[in-house]
Amino acid sequence: MLKKKKGKAGNAVQYVTRNQAIKKLQLKISEFRRLCILKGIHPREPKKKVQGAHKTYYHVKDIAFLLHEPLLDKIREIAAHEKKIKRALAKKNRPLAAKISSRRPEYRLDHLVKERYPSLVDALRDLDDPLAMVHLFAVLPADQTKGIPPDRVQLARRLALEWQAYIVASHSLRKSFVSVKGFYYQAEIKGQEITWMVPHQVSQVLPADVDFKVMLTFLEFYQSTLQFVMFSLYNEMGIQYPPNVDDAVDSAGILYIGNTSKMIEEVKSDRDTQAKVKEMSEKITRLEDDVRELDNPSVVAEEESDDEEEQEDDVVILADDDDDDDVPEIDDDDSDSDASDPDVRELDNPSVVAEEESDDEEEQEDDVVILADDDDDLPEIDDDDDDDDSDSDASDPDDEDIPVHKAVSDDEENDNENGPVPAPDVALVGGAVDVADEDGICSTLFKGLKFFLGREVPREQLSLVIQSFGGVVGWDGEGSPYDEMDKRITHHIIDRPKPLIKHENRIFVQPQWVFDSANARVLVNTTKYSPGIVPPPHLSPFIQAEEDDHIPEYAKEIQELKDAAQRFRLKAAGEAVDEEFRGTAQPDAKAEEATLADLEQQREEELAKEIKEATGKDVKTVSGKKRRQPVEEKDDEEAMKDIMMTRKVKKAYQRAMKEKAAKRAKTARLAKKAA
Repeated sequence: MLKKKKGKAGNAVQYVTRNQAIKKLQLKISEFRRLCILKGIHPREPKKKVQGAHKTYYHVKDIAFLLHEPLLDKIREIAAHEKKIKRALAKKNRPLAAKISSRRPEYRLDHLVKERYPSLVDALRDLDDPLAMVHLFAVLPADQTKGIPPDRVQLARRLALEWQAYIVASHSLRKSFVSVKGFYYQAEIKGQEITWMVPHQVSQVLPADVDFKVMLTFLEFYQSTLQFVMFSLYNEMGIQYPPNVDDAVDSAGILYIGNTSKMIEEVKSDRDTQAKVKEMSEKITRLEDDVRELDNPSVVAEEESDDEEEQEDDVVILADDDDDDDVPEIDDDDSDSDASDPDVRELDNPSVVAEEESDDEEEQEDDVVILADDDDDLPEIDDDDDDDDSDSDASDPDDEDIPVHKAVSDDEENDNENGPVPAPDVALVGGAVDVADEDGICSTLFKGLKFFLGREVPREQLSLVIQSFGGVVGWDGEGSPYDEMDKRITHHIIDRPKPLIKHENRIFVQPQWVFDSANARVLVNTTKYSPGIVPPPHLSPFIQAEEDDHIPEYAKEIQELKDAAQRFRLKAAGEAVDEEFRGTAQPDAKAEEATLADLEQQREEELAKEIKEATGKDVKTVSGKKRRQPVEEKDDEEAMKDIMMTRKVKKAYQRAMKEKAAKRAKTARLAKKAA
């Protein structure tokens, strides 16, 4: 066997450096970087870097993949076009340069999006970075020195508003969190969790150490991907994309989101109406067929006789082949079945059917009277249902742990420094829906509540959360569905120490109340979020508490509210059952252990008695509690584990136990500090 020469196999031929790839593709480094970003080609890390550890390596198959890219020819055409413009400017022929620049070669990235994301679910799974990049450029200013064109910023702004409009219409928002960097959101669409960040609406300073050309290349591909995704999502709802909204995109974006979401909801209602109309038309068609059969009994009889003859022929053939005498005979008398059909009798003799229904009602009344005579303990039936409902709701012990927002009297209103906080009775859970229906819980949490946003709060972000969870939003400005003096407003969101004007039947809260209520899926207590006071800690819904983690006190309160809301939803759905029927009662561990010890001691005593009868010698018994020694057994087990472990595994185990002990100590310190 011939020995392979050095550099002819292995990593030496599977990977090439960046300079070798650029030379093979005949591109500049900026063009090569741009092509790799659009195609999704990333550098590789070979196990053995043959040509040096300080160089960047690419796989040979990736470079061969770029050689057959149609976009490569367009990049070369653009490079030649830029050379012509530079040549015209060097000759000081500005009209010619302007004429050439207007004929810039155009290209599309549709084939790249289809190539990298074959299905919609694949694109949704990788939509976190596109959304974050689009929302970032939506708040950046257009800067010619940094190479940020205005059309890219405007397109990013429009795509961000279209995405938020879809989130509002589909009620797919699940989590929200406010941090120093911006607003974090998470939505669930087609089973995929999508997380993105929206920067704060403040004046942005463009840093000098950031290469915006690379970011603009990513933005170009991300915008094309997002347009494909929005086209598919809007078409599933029956909406033309991009949506035809007459109103211009305002500074807050609420008007655009509201009008687009209303358009989507109207199309949904139209589709539901069309489905109902289709169902009714089918029913009418069936009724017309029944009437036709009743009007022409001869035609119907001929059709039935033909069908019966065919069935008889089939039965005769089967009987001849199998010689089976158990084949049932066909009854030709169908009049009885037709007469027993209630729909046919109702169409034929409506008076007879009405008399039969009245007789049935009289029989049911007689049954009720008989039961009342037999049982004297039955409660009397009260005709006033409204009073009974109100009394039962007020005296129901199961609802005592469900806090509600109650109206405040005039005396309490005068004593309140923060203004009046009366509101209509709003349940803790918003809308009582099925516990397993996460979409229903999120879409009805703020149902029936009307919010008014102050001028100092982030309108676009609050309107996104409120409308996604079923609320109605108004603001101080053009396009608001109602003004500040509207008496239907239930919650007024401000971020100032005290309200300027006192309103009746309205609760003043800080913006954090909206985000905390949406994350907890309950309407948390509004008194802790009154204007002018420090609100509770804003807990992140993206962090799940693990074992030995410190849990803040307010997180425990929120969990109690969630448990109470769970019980309320179960009761509203008719799923609440007494504990004795649930079978959840667990036996006491200590009692079970004592029973086992007693049985073991009894067995030892019986064994000692048998030995004494056989040998005539006394045998001392050891009680089960003394003999078990769980602590010593545990120590022996730990020692056995240490003996069986290898040195490497033992060090890893000791390191994990040390980290666990440090975590417990940190949790204890935090708990002591909080106390």
